[in-house]
Amino acid sequence: MMKTILIDEANQMKGFSHLYRLRSDLMLKYTEISVTETVEQEPAEFEAGLRLVILLSGRSEINFNSRLFELDASLKPQAAFLPLNRAEMGRKIFRKGQLQKELVIFLYPKWLIESQLNLSSYHHFKQHLKAHQIILTQSMLKLIHDIVSEQQMQPFGLLEKEGKLLALLASAFSQLTHAPQLKKDRVQKLTESLDSGKFDGWGLKQIAIYFHTNVTTLQNEFQHYHKTSIFAYLRRSKLEQAYKLLLQGQSVTQAAEFAGYANSENFSTAFKRTFGITPSQIKRDKVKGII
Repeated sequence: MMKTILIDEANQMKGFSHLYRLRSDLMLKYTEISVTETVEQEPAEFEAGLRLVILLSGRSEINFNSRLFELDASLKPQAAFLPLNRAEMGRKIFRKGQLQKELVIFLYPKWLIESQLNLSSYHHFKQHLKAHQIILTQSMLKLIHDIVSEQQMQPFGLLEKEGKLLALLASAFSQLTHAPQLKKDRVQKLTESLDSGKFDGWGLKQIAIYFHTNVTTLQNEFQHYHKTSIFAYLRRSKLEQAYKLLLQGQSVTQAAEFAGYANSENFSTAFKRTFGITPSQIKRDKVKGII
């Protein structure tokens, strides 16, 4: 069964929602909204259950009394499981100047129990309102495209849509089962990108969005493996590379600029604090043939 709702709120936002009730305990909603003015909706009750929120563009924000749920797809599509272990009052916020495209899959307890999905990782959802980020692979994005594109109901259309939905959910749940390895892989890719200079000039929030997670989670994962913060690691990495540039004959000013220091004195202070020797000493010792 499909139902379409047109959205038009006083010239502040316009769009539509397609609601599909595939079973009494399995539902999905696809929404496209163009927002011309920021809208904070009145508080409403969000039903208990598990949601998989997939944001294809724009921002998604729900302000619960005890926690803020948000996704930002400004760089790439984002997704997260959102468990509501009880009904909760929340307020949706739509930010000005965005086109929001969002798919929400509603999973209710009866369906979860009776489904044939591998839910060995269901313990992840015991904490109320604790979101769990999901990385959207190309195969998952293809399934999502097919799900939201098939609006005309052909014979067996709902069954086909449900089949693709199950495949999408299976992929999402499997990521939770293999979460430790995914975290390790993410930290490794982040480390390689920091060393290569890929994220020079990026803020932590931009980096977190790139890796389909939030700042707190990314910091904690990085700290767990490297025993230091992301920016502390980046500073050290830049100084180590500046050290190599000095050995290759670059000037102190050039090495300082590479390491992100506009002031050579600040660079020299940080360099000595890290290596116990000043950049000028490196240059002198190289000339003397000591290093």
